[in-house]
Amino acid sequence: MSHCEGGDLASLMRSVNARGEALPEEVVMRWVVQLLLALQHVHALGIIHRDVKPANVFLSRNLKVVKLGDFGVAKRLSHVNDLANTVVGTPLYMSPELCAGKPYTYAADVWALGCVVLELALGGKKAFESRGYGELLVKISRNDYAPVPSRYSRPFAALVGSMLAPDPRERPAAEALL
Repeated sequence: MSHCEGGDLASLMRSVNARGEALPEEVVMRWVVQLLLALQHVHALGIIHRDVKPANVFLSRNLKVVKLGDFGVAKRLSHVNDLANTVVGTPLYMSPELCAGKPYTYAADVWALGCVVLELALGGKKAFESRGYGELLVKISRNDYAPVPSRYSRPFAALVGSMLAPDPRERPAAEALL
């Protein structure tokens, strides 16, 4: 991966949150498209990233290009219909099926990206705010995420909602979201 002088998305989001700012929808969508293309590519290779989160999204110096990195816990599936079973990743971005200890597919990456997208819209606040791990699991299992701010369009809110569909079979593939 080429060097990304803009740092990572987690650092940028902390800065945006500290200033009480919001990212424009156009900027967020530019990054979403790039990240969906990255997921489409790795999923086509039979790889589940398993740790999509802001700290693993890297920015170019001009903040126009994002790259998905840190494939340290990624898993290659042998067949399209294979499922992964090992619980890995960062709890704030874990899908309901992962939280329940169920087998999962590429849809878990789409869920995690949905959490990242919502976090961007919320100015760095977490999609599933909680005081602890147990409360987090309950919120994820109930699909109790923060609403998309009204400054974002209805299609944007619908995109987030589709990515955070509680049933992985109802979550669109990265390719379908493009």
